[in-house]
Amino acid sequence: MLGFGRRASARHLPVVLTSLLFVLAISPFAAAQRSRVTLQLDASVVDRGDSISGTVSITSTDSGLYDLTVQLLDSDERIMDEYFTRFDFDGDDTLPFTLDSQYVQTMKARVLAFGVFTGSTGRTSDTKYLNIVPPPIDYADYWCNVWGGGTSGHADYFNALALANVNLGHVTGSSNYYGDTYSFRPHHDFLEGKMWFEIVNVSPSPESLIQNYKDHLFAGTYGSAAARQNMIRPSSLNDPANLQLLEDYIRPRMQASRIYGPLQWNISDEYGIYRRSSPSDFDLGPAAISQFVAWLQDRYGNIATLNSVWGTSFGSFNDLLDPIHVPAGGAAALILTQEIRDRELPLAGDPVGAKNFAPWGDFRTFMDDTFAAAMKLCVDVGRSVDPN
Repeated sequence: MLGFGRRASARHLPVVLTSLLFVLAISPFAAAQRSRVTLQLDASVVDRGDSISGTVSITSTDSGLYDLTVQLLDSDERIMDEYFTRFDFDGDDTLPFTLDSQYVQTMKARVLAFGVFTGSTGRTSDTKYLNIVPPPIDYADYWCNVWGGGTSGHADYFNALALANVNLGHVTGSSNYYGDTYSFRPHHDFLEGKMWFEIVNVSPSPESLIQNYKDHLFAGTYGSAAARQNMIRPSSLNDPANLQLLEDYIRPRMQASRIYGPLQWNISDEYGIYRRSSPSDFDLGPAAISQFVAWLQDRYGNIATLNSVWGTSFGSFNDLLDPIHVPAGGAAALILTQEIRDRELPLAGDPVGAKNFAPWGDFRTFMDDTFAAAMKLCVDVGRSVDPN
């Protein structure tokens, strides 16, 4: 016996090695028997509780007793069901299998098939992923929304939330971050049966335009046409074409996600025309301004009434159609934050001086109405996809 209890002497070693080589030569498993396993699922989306069926094809030039195992694993790699068979393999074969999905609690799952000749080490495998759709429910324990990358974008972070029975669904515009068609999680294998969905990054104004306008603010050149050009929103919420793009953005994502039975859809979080008190909460594009002038006509009826409220002297409503190219401090540009501030700030210390922010206030109200209409469009589109 080699090396058990005492060291083999050098003079015995050639005999031992010769014997070992002889044993290996006559052993039927000296060379591992090889095979190839190919897994095929009948469906990639199944309702929880329904059977998961498919076939496993095995190819090999070898023959003998063969062990085939097919497992259903949830996203935490827990075995939810298993199929096993041992049979005489003597040529290419295809075997059907059925697994039970009733115990799967995660919405991402996978089926793993692996096979090996009995007693051999040449195991081979194949795997396929599928979605398990939970039954409708009428409650939610918790929901949360997680922003950002880094740690909060790591799979372990979401797995920890799942263990705490906190559930999240998130629909976003960033396919690079969230993955999957139309960017609906379960990129992190996290979706459970109690969902809250959100659609974000719908129609922001580009950061570059915002920064350009702020540069003009700091330089004191905000009253120029070059500065005001940055207040034209490329994705205007007053442009019917952009509103159609908004609908086209939301509809397919909701259709792709509704199979998960979300309890709530949230169009956006911390929503606004841009962000809080940003000086770029406006749109000086032609569609917005033409609708704003129509809104003023409906509100005031005639230009004299508007002039009385605004403290201006326009000859007609047409004088308001081009706030970009009027001179610095021009009346048509008083709808902007900094330019109405310049008119009213000198009066700040005058106890009897007029402090009239009506031009700015009206444009602010119009933009709020514009945004509310866009949000209503989103809600109407959502209800047409998921009326419940």
